[in-house]
Parts: sequence; structure tokens; C-alpha cells
Amino acid sequence: MRILLVEDDLEIMEVIYEYLELLGFTIDHAFSGPEGLELALTGEFDLIILDVMLPRLNGFEVCKKIREAHISTPILMLTARDTSQDMVTGLEIGADDYLVKPFDLKVLVARIRALNRRVGANSFASKLSFSDVEVDLQTRSISVSGELLHLSPVGYTLLKVLLEEAPNVVSRDTLSHHIWGEDPPDGDALRKHIHKLRSVLSKYNSAVKVQTLIKVGYRLTL
Repeated sequence: MRILLVEDDLEIMEVIYEYLELLGFTIDHAFSGPEGLELALTGEFDLIILDVMLPRLNGFEVCKKIREAHISTPILMLTARDTSQDMVTGLEIGADDYLVKPFDLKVLVARIRALNRRVGANSFASKLSFSDVEVDLQTRSISVSGELLHLSPVGYTLLKVLLEEAPNVVSRDTLSHHIWGEDPPDGDALRKHIHKLRSVLSKYNSAVKVQTLIKVGYRLTL
């Protein structure tokens, strides 16, 4: 089981890291919000342990951006503030569980295993497909007729949103918001990513096409 640990307190990070590693978990770690967010968006993890009080980008903001990117990896939030409002905030923006510091490491492991069982129990509902294209939401793997292909994080999100609505049209604004939130890049970046997605699907001889509806948006078609 691969875990992303985002914690800026070096002593706490080392204690958690060493304990989980001894139990056989594979741990990646980050010390800041932006670093943790980058790893969450580009890596493949079974669980994210996310501290609330992080430098430069707090845990709530990181959690929100992860969910806006349509990443469904379970998130366990850590906080030193034992307030119901923190719990409500974290759960409302997409966290799956909450643990208040200081905590027993055995309790942490129990929460990790409980979240992992919950994901496994729901794995039958974790895939999207349209014709020969399939996306596994748990592993973030993409395949065409069973053959795995690779997309950038932006390409993955783009395909996932189009699959969720297929064969309906998705507006440009909706796609842009799912990918970049409230801060889209300058220029016609979306069109370039659509072109890359078309190229990849064509390379793998997929029957699925990305259709452009001028001044409206895009949709998947056959």
C-alpha cells in the first residue's frame, strides 16, 4: 500500500514514516502544501495523510484542489485543533476521515486499514467507460480495448470529465474549471490538451473520437 504523507513537522513526519514503513507500507512525503498537492496530482497513491496546518497552502486548500481534479484517493486529515468546525470543513471539502493530534500510532494504522477496506468494498463502482475506452478511478489507469495508455494529469482529468458526461456535450468553461479551477492559464491551453488527447486515442486505434462543437464545447462520440 502506497501512502502520501504531507506533514511539515519533521519530528512527527519521521515518527509516522518510520512506524508505517516498519509495517510494510510504502511512504512518499512532502513538507509543504504545494509540494504535497503536486505529488497528489501526479502520483498514484492508495491513501493521502494530510496535515491541516501546512506552509504556503493549508491542508483544506490542498484537499479541495485534489477533489477538484477528480482524484478519489482516500484522504485522512491530521490537525492539532480539536474543533467540530475543522472536522465539518474537512469532510465537506472531500476528506474521508479526521484524526486529532496527538494520536496513538495504532489508531492511525487502524484508520488507514479501515479506509482501505472501504475503497476495496466499493471497487466495483470505480470505473468509467465509453466504447473501448475505460478509466479505473481507483488506480487512475486508462485503457483502450484492455491496452494501457498514459496521459498527463491534465489529460487524465480531461478524459475523465468527458467520460462522465458521454455522449453529452461538456462546455469549455466546465472542462477548464475541472482542470485548473479558478485560475486557468493564459492562451488556448484547453484546445492544445484536446489535441493531445485526440492524438493518444488515435495512436491506440480507439473507436472513440473527441468532437468539437464550435463555441459550445466537446463531447465523446463514435
